[in-house]
Amino acid sequence: MLSSLSQGVILIIIALTSGGFALLGSWLSSRSSYRQQHARFDHEKLMRQQELRLAHLEELYSLAEKWANLVVCDGLLYQKAMDGELSYNQVLDIIINRSNSNFDACRMITLAQLYFPESHQALTRVLQARDDAAKIQKSFKERYKQDGRPSKKHSNQLTNVLGEFDDALEHYKKELAKYAMQI
Repeated sequence: MLSSLSQGVILIIIALTSGGFALLGSWLSSRSSYRQQHARFDHEKLMRQQELRLAHLEELYSLAEKWANLVVCDGLLYQKAMDGELSYNQVLDIIINRSNSNFDACRMITLAQLYFPESHQALTRVLQARDDAAKIQKSFKERYKQDGRPSKKHSNQLTNVLGEFDDALEHYKKELAKYAMQI
C-alpha cells in the first residue's frame, strides 16, 4: 500500500491538475466570449455606419432635388424676362421674395464631397451646367441693362443649358441610387 506521504502527493497532483484544467477551461471560455463580443461590436459598428451613410444619402438626395428645383425655377423666371413676358426687375423681385427659404446648398455640397466622393464627377457635371446657366443669365442681365429688351438668343441658350442641367442631375441621382443598392 502507498504511504500516506505518497497519497498526499497524488492528491496534490490531482488537485493541481484539476485546477489547471479548470483554469484552462475558464480561459478558453473567456477568450471565446471576448471574440464573440468583439465580433458583435464590430457588426454593430458596421450597422451604425451603414445607417448613418444611408441617412446622409437620403438627405443628400432630397437636398439635390430641392436645389435643382430652385435652379430650374430661377432659370425659367429668367427665361420669362428673356422672352419679354416679365421685366428683369419683376424676376428679381420674385427670386428675392422666394429666397427666404431655408435651403442650404453648402450642406448639400458638403455631404456630397465628404460621404460620396465616388460620384464627384457626376456632381461636377451638374455644377458646371448650373454655372453655364448663371453665365447666360449674367450675359442677359448686362444686355438688359443696356437696352431693356428681351433676347430670344439668350432664352434659347438657357433652354439648352437647363436641359443639360436636368440630364446631369438625373445622372447624378442615378449615381446616388447606386449607393443605396450597396447599403
